[in-house]
Amino acid sequence: GRSLIGGTLRLVFNDCSGPAVVNGTLNKDLSICDGCIDDKNPTNAGLHKYVIDKLDHVYIDGAYDRIMSRADYWIAAATIAIQYAVELKFEGEMKILKDFAGQMGIDGQGDILPKLDIDNSP
Repeated sequence: GRSLIGGTLRLVFNDCSGPAVVNGTLNKDLSICDGCIDDKNPTNAGLHKYVIDKLDHVYIDGAYDRIMSRADYWIAAATIAIQYAVELKFEGEMKILKDFAGQMGIDGQGDILPKLDIDNSP
């Protein structure tokens, strides 16, 4: 439910903030969204149990894993979480943003994702 809003934003921040590991080498000057977090890092505590496992349920069962990378999916989920938070705050409707960060799908067609059912995720 609502706890996924902050958790999803935290997940994306921790995924996309540097330093990045590229070809096995740590690069302190580079940040990259790669759909992977370090479970041993204490700043990532609880992300798998409370966020990633729930997002992965939709990612895999909704077949999003066939059309986009996990990193792009997490960015899309964070964008939708922000929109959902605004809807809760202002009780208005927002359209799903047409532009997400990164590539939208393997085919590059840029199709718009349907709204995720955050309230009913396991």
